Amino acid sequence: MRQALNTLAGENLLTIISNKGIQVTQVSEKKIKDVRELRIFLERLIIEKAVENISDKDYYILDELQKKLAEDVEKEDAKIVFKAGNSIHLFISEIADNETLTNLLRILRNDSSRGYIFFLRNKFERGSDEQRGKIKDSLRESHEAILQALREKSKEKALIAIEHDINVFNEFIF
Repeated sequence: MRQALNTLAGENLLTIISNKGIQVTQVSEKKIKDVRELRIFLERLIIEKAVENISDKDYYILDELQKKLAEDVEKEDAKIVFKAGNSIHLFISEIADNETLTNLLRILRNDSSRGYIFFLRNKFERGSDEQRGKIKDSLRESHEAILQALREKSKEKALIAIEHDINVFNEFIF
């Protein structure tokens, strides 16, 4: 039990207060926005490298990940949707072939996951059918735009698509 609590504290999910107890770390809108800024910077570097390195096998894997995202979006389960999107972004970072960039992206996405999932879950649960439909369409379309830009090996389009994807997600959760 102690090890589990220390692990959660190490991931900034809990704060252990000596001789008092444990407090769940609050989800902060500011922190999510700060992470968004870093992700844009980092993922622009990643996408530039991925455009240069992508192979036919990578296209196939990305297409499969995109199909999975499209299926998962229909479930309207924020945790599943985040995981599917995360798989696409992390695979693109692996294509970039820079372990440090991949590790940094993994840290940022893990750090922000609870907030993204919290806010997206609220939209899925409380949004109108029209709002939920827009969210689902945007999530599918923004990732498809990234994949299309990679297929075209267009750095310019890929940079626009990755930034749009990150911003679209943030627009829907706030």
